[in-house]
Amino acid sequence: LGSIKRLMRVGQILDSSLETDQKHDALRRSVGVQQILRARVGDTPWLSRPAPPGEIERPASVVLVEESQGRIVQLEVKSEVLMMMVDGAVRAVVPDVITMMRPLDGGVATIDDLWTGNLVDIVVMRAADPWYTPEGLRLGGPTAFNLFGVGRRGRST
Repeated sequence: LGSIKRLMRVGQILDSSLETDQKHDALRRSVGVQQILRARVGDTPWLSRPAPPGEIERPASVVLVEESQGRIVQLEVKSEVLMMMVDGAVRAVVPDVITMMRPLDGGVATIDDLWTGNLVDIVVMRAADPWYTPEGLRLGGPTAFNLFGVGRRGRST
């Protein structure tokens, strides 16, 4: 309930003429963004390698370096960002919403923006509450995306 209204508010903010930092503040205030990290893509070793025939497709890894403190950020991605780790600790995992913005204009960044040397803002917000129920986690939690061994906030499952 309210997901479409929330997404429309996110779209209004991102499509506005606000500066990037103002967009960050607006996202924190109006839609509950919990974390924003600015990081530079360092390595994409597994980004474009499909699974061998007969094997389950696993998420690809992208390694970034957080700009302000030099922390190592790792994203696990498929067609979307599924998990974010900072210095080896899980900081966000589906069903959390993990997305990216372009720092220069505050527009939406995509998986195609994860090229070595590029700078992105990684944005984390909580999904709607039903996604955190047992049924919601079964449909859209870590195991639904083959993130085996990862539970909510990094607890082993």
